[in-house]
Amino acid sequence: MKTLHSLLEGTVNVYTMDHRGTGRSTLFDCVAAQVTTTGSPKGSKIDPSEVPACAEELQIKYGTLHLFLYGTIFAERLMHLAPPQVTGYVLDSVAATSGAPDDKFFWISRWDFNFHEVGDDFLSLCASDSNCKSRFNDAGELSNSSPSFNLRAALGSALIDSYVRTLIPPVVYRLQRCAAEDLDVLTQFFTTIRDNDKGKTQDKTFTSTLLYNLIVYSELMKSPWPSTSALEARFTQAKMSSEGGAYLLSSQYCAFNQREVGVMCQVPRWQLRLQWYCLDPLTPSKYAKYLLNQLVGEKKELVTFKYTTHATIVTTQMVAGDPWSETCAMKVLASYVRNGGDLDSLDKSCVDEMPAFILITPDYYLESYLGTDDAYDGEYNSSLVSYS
Repeated sequence: MKTLHSLLEGTVNVYTMDHRGTGRSTLFDCVAAQVTTTGSPKGSKIDPSEVPACAEELQIKYGTLHLFLYGTIFAERLMHLAPPQVTGYVLDSVAATSGAPDDKFFWISRWDFNFHEVGDDFLSLCASDSNCKSRFNDAGELSNSSPSFNLRAALGSALIDSYVRTLIPPVVYRLQRCAAEDLDVLTQFFTTIRDNDKGKTQDKTFTSTLLYNLIVYSELMKSPWPSTSALEARFTQAKMSSEGGAYLLSSQYCAFNQREVGVMCQVPRWQLRLQWYCLDPLTPSKYAKYLLNQLVGEKKELVTFKYTTHATIVTTQMVAGDPWSETCAMKVLASYVRNGGDLDSLDKSCVDEMPAFILITPDYYLESYLGTDDAYDGEYNSSLVSYS
């Protein structure tokens, strides 16, 4: 938002909001019941056995609660209310699909399907990169053995990030080769993935896992919940997925409420812009298209980014391999605000200037995740890790 304010040269006021129960508001947790504390079985995460005590504490403290999801679904509810002072909306990383048919709704139970589709699309792009393609020139040489759950989860975590995902082909290559010089490099990769997933960042400190779980289980869970065997099959069919995907949620599902589905939303007055991203496994591009089809009205537009990941505002760098370069989505957003939400005046020229897909890993990521200066053939160098 500071970047947006700067692009608009301070001519507009920019306000941000923390979802109640997160950020700088009172954190939504269960400390009195010893849930989400450092001494609980899963720390900030919630073990199914902790849910009853947590629910009892919340009932005493707050009474009846109803929770609404973050981001695009929260914005969708505002769209239904249609406050007259709102000129338009911008939805980035769309998870709101109210009114869509069952097979197009953003169900959490389809988490592994989504990772499966996006993961396969990403791997297919290896053929467009000469270095990557040369490493896998004969598919018959690859092992048909099923990757472990932990490997799927590690690769799924990498797929989410625009730069870390470039390490997936060399990691798979080294796993197949399994030479002595690969062991330390692979150990560094999996250790870094694990440490980053468990790390305590400011964003994680301001996040309420309890709030997220309550929202997801009440708003985005398909009823009846698929069988554990069906969810396991979806997970094992995917080459990569994040944290075990929906398969590991079954034990928690029974402790939370079922879903609500909204109604079709009309867009007669204000202007809506959706941002579409083709390699986002968290909120795949198909859901943006599903939502667009459900919105009634003409004042809507879908802006597409072909290779970017989640949250286009920060992942559509104009310079390939440079994490600090200007992002196209931010430029488009600034144009939208500058022109008062007028879609006819929207400047999308940077979309056609986006760099082609390349598997170049910035030095920082290469050194910190692999501890080497050559993704495919370099040897492990601990000094690179300490330097990065």
